[in-house]
Amino acid sequence: MDKIMGDISKILSKHLKSSKQNKNHVLNQQKPELIASTLELKELLEKGFSNNDEILKFITNYLKNTNHLSNPNYMGHQVAVPYDLSGIPELIHGTINNPSSLYEMGPAGATCEGFMINWMLDKVGWLNGKDYYDFKFKKGEASGLLTHGGSIANMTALAAARSAISPEAWQEGNPKDISSDWS
Repeated sequence: MDKIMGDISKILSKHLKSSKQNKNHVLNQQKPELIASTLELKELLEKGFSNNDEILKFITNYLKNTNHLSNPNYMGHQVAVPYDLSGIPELIHGTINNPSSLYEMGPAGATCEGFMINWMLDKVGWLNGKDYYDFKFKKGEASGLLTHGGSIANMTALAAARSAISPEAWQEGNPKDISSDWS
């Protein structure tokens, strides 16, 4: 595993450097059929990767068909340019699959999330003397949770708003005076 991880790291570093130096197009958009053929998806579905060289070939071809967010000419969608090392937590999480949404399943991740929430609360002046290591929820004090995208963030906000005006809704359902007519 050490060898393949080192090789993947080199490929990703080369990809980022090339993107930042504007040595490639921001997006070389191809038809999905061509991308699937280039990635040899049918063959991989049937037999998988048989050696490290096949994995590296796949990654190289995969990166050729991605949006180069680190390219100085990038101005596409409303996503941020990632920090170069932000893939490390993804690598860890993808390897161990410890979700931070439940403390029992991912105590280290959940602790990091709680710490970051306290840090953010401090930045906006809502920590109210709490320590960054104070992870106990206290009714009436600021708290939070992190989500990975806009849709789930909106649903989480709606669920929190419903819980604030109707705490019993989780067990008893919505009261009749809460509208569910979104038209």
